[in-house]
Amino acid sequence: MSDETEVKNEAGAAPEEEPRVGVFVCDCGSNIQGAVRCSEVRDFAEGLPGVVYAEEGKWICSVDFLNRMKESVVENNLNRVVVACCTPRTHEKLFRKTVAEAGMNPYQLEFVSTREQVSWVHRNNQDIATEKAKDLVKMGVAKARLLEPGYEIKLPVGRSCLIIGGGAAGMTAATAVANQGFQVYLVEREPELGGLLNAIGTIAPEGNVAADVKAALVAEINSRDNIKVFTNAKLANVEGYIGNYSVAVEVDGKTEEFHADTIIVATGMVEIDCTGQFMYGESPDVVTQLQLEGMLKAGGVKDKKNVVFIQCVNSRNEERGCCTVGCSASVKNARAIKEAQPDTNVYVLYRDMITVKEEYVHLKEVMREGVVFVRWEYEKPPVVTKTDDGLAVTVYDIQLGQEITLPADLVVLATGFRGPEGVEDIKGLLKVSANA
Repeated sequence: MSDETEVKNEAGAAPEEEPRVGVFVCDCGSNIQGAVRCSEVRDFAEGLPGVVYAEEGKWICSVDFLNRMKESVVENNLNRVVVACCTPRTHEKLFRKTVAEAGMNPYQLEFVSTREQVSWVHRNNQDIATEKAKDLVKMGVAKARLLEPGYEIKLPVGRSCLIIGGGAAGMTAATAVANQGFQVYLVEREPELGGLLNAIGTIAPEGNVAADVKAALVAEINSRDNIKVFTNAKLANVEGYIGNYSVAVEVDGKTEEFHADTIIVATGMVEIDCTGQFMYGESPDVVTQLQLEGMLKAGGVKDKKNVVFIQCVNSRNEERGCCTVGCSASVKNARAIKEAQPDTNVYVLYRDMITVKEEYVHLKEVMREGVVFVRWEYEKPPVVTKTDDGLAVTVYDIQLGQEITLPADLVVLATGFRGPEGVEDIKGLLKVSANA
């Protein structure tokens, strides 16, 4: 709805009025007309219950036809409109605005997609396309007859914000929102703030010390009177709607309730379990990227002479896409190993090295420092085996066009990530979906 068009409460059909439906069928040039006999669909629509007017147009989104549509709404006293054309994603607002300008309630317009759902699907069978278009129009009219007037309302939104998750993202959001004058409630399920910053030594790509970054964020939060922190806390309940939530947080068996106008979810992520892959869980010398971070912090890789990174574990497959952090993390950690122990052989087995801006510069630097990159393909993944001397990784090198075997004292798996424990409960409380 455009700002210029005001929807008055008295506009459009009252619930007790007899529906008077107008149907407008678009040819979309040859885009729809090339597969659908649009005039036949228009004639079919004229005979549907409740339809008092039907018209076909070559481009019903054109200025001329939109003016014609407004005239038709007035002349035929229409209180429902069905448009059969392209996609509501780009045109629904336009048609709602048009019927509203003619005095009809815009929420009594129904959109039927005869392009995406018909002509693009059944391009080579005009009979099937036409019959399907008729069915969709028939359903659209049946629904339109049941539509009741809708009205836009404005609700006041206060200045209090619940942030779920006290990691780097949650703390950054807390300070940013607090700087705008909001009262912030920061809820973290662990005993302390920090999230993944507590588990890693440095942050890619520049290698900033994670503990220093965390300390600065925590200090900023503690300096704010308008940020209240709950640690070791559980989100017990959320009720209400956008702009008006009642929240209950449980800490040490006690429940505290407060009001929140907005909610930010920053629940972080955890590594996907690699058990059963590449001898993870069988050999202590096969670890994940986060486990390597702990070893680097503790100086636990000093005795390793051959370190092999395997990228894209549990990612870029049928279940999920790129993890987005594996490449930069491996480059960072490979460099850390090489700089601390120049004689250690470091190999990165990758499918594609996805780096941006400064990350690419660091990639070139670690190559010059002697880290070897070996490209493998999805159909021929690396194989980790046990040998008398430790471990060996066999992989088909795409660039060499042959299989090679690398000795390994340590194998590091750059695995994908998923939502942490409890995220399903949060999804249920907030009534939202997630893709991981």
